[in-house]
Amino acid sequence: MDDSRKAVSDIQQSTERDRLAPERVPASGDAEAPKRLSGWTIAAAGLAAVVCGFVLGRFGLGWLSATAPDRPVEPARAGDSAPRGRPAPRPLGELLIRTNGKADLEPEDVVAEAGRVVEHLLECFPRNVDAWEVKARFHDWLGQSDKAVATWQECLDRDRYYAYAWVGLASTALRKGEFARAEEFARQAVDCDASNFQARAILAQALLHQGRPQEASDVLDAFVQVDPRSQGHYLLGEAYYQLGQYEKARAHYRAATELYGDYAEAYHGLAEACRRLGREEEASRAMERFRS
Repeated sequence: MDDSRKAVSDIQQSTERDRLAPERVPASGDAEAPKRLSGWTIAAAGLAAVVCGFVLGRFGLGWLSATAPDRPVEPARAGDSAPRGRPAPRPLGELLIRTNGKADLEPEDVVAEAGRVVEHLLECFPRNVDAWEVKARFHDWLGQSDKAVATWQECLDRDRYYAYAWVGLASTALRKGEFARAEEFARQAVDCDASNFQARAILAQALLHQGRPQEASDVLDAFVQVDPRSQGHYLLGEAYYQLGQYEKARAHYRAATELYGDYAEAYHGLAEACRRLGREEEASRAMERFRS
């Protein structure tokens, strides 16, 4: 995976963790959670970061000011650019918002701007499957799951082994509670790219929701030793908690909080595991962090 795709994957992981993680936290705990920015503001900022980060990293800064890609096209990627004879896309700068010194923009303005960038990307690279995946991700961010699924399917029509499209389909199925389908799509993603963390995380969650914690731990146990992430350790904590192996669950919940100090679900899991082990003082500290 190149650096730009790794960056996009990391952004996706951080923004989807709360949406996709299996919920063991009681509803009453929501009132004790710290206040956050409005959902629209977070969504708009996150969407703009993903689109702009992907565009800058994947296609290069030079593209931003050009009417069409003016750098030499690498032979292996020659099919990515717009076919000859087509009108050159407008400069990207013409599509961006002119703030005129205005400090704050309305969320809908940012979303509209991101949409123009996505369409511009497709004008420049109509046959590039990565460009289509950005469009799918854009629809997904706006809650347009049907359009996102259709675009991911189009990605797979172009490249059956494109792991990111399988991940997108799996994440959508998981959010809908279609755990068997989520498992099916996530396994396809892992088969295409065994190093894809999101694919393994979604697969583990689908298995946990189906009451198969041993399989979930098998998916992640060795993987987190090579690619340690807070969500990976959290999901292993969930798996071992379901298996009744509370010491292992405690260790993974703790690892999750050490990697991400504000991981509320991991603190809640840690508190529950510690209570099972009779570690009341540690459980109280973890619950305090969960409530703070």
